[in-house]
Amino acid sequence: MERVSSQRMLAVAALAFAAVFVWSVFSPGSPTLPPPPGTPGMPRLLQLGADDCMFCQVMAPFLEELKREQQGRIEIVYLDASRNPELLQQYHADGYPVQFFYDAKGRLLLRHDGFIPKDEILATFEKHGVSLAPWRREK
Repeated sequence: MERVSSQRMLAVAALAFAAVFVWSVFSPGSPTLPPPPGTPGMPRLLQLGADDCMFCQVMAPFLEELKREQQGRIEIVYLDASRNPELLQQYHADGYPVQFFYDAKGRLLLRHDGFIPKDEILATFEKHGVSLAPWRREK
């Protein structure tokens, strides 16, 4: 009985440590990430990707659409992590694509790993109070 409760306490302590670590590394406004590239004072989406990444290739056309459609409201920044592998370390990323949503003050709002559709990008910005040009949710 005492052994089981010791194991539970150890498991709870390990989970608590992991939760604190993950929160400290990936929480919004985390000081461990470099400042977001792009135009200061503008909400930004930073995507780390690679030219040979299938999901990055699928996302490229609609990221370009977003640049045109939302010009002056949000900035889309793409960094090629295959040409600059140190970016993966700097942004604590294991692969790509990975997206970082920033507010106009450069604070991290959300990190997303993997493919994300255009309408979810827009909905994420709206959820965080960013005023966007009119858009329709894709079906």
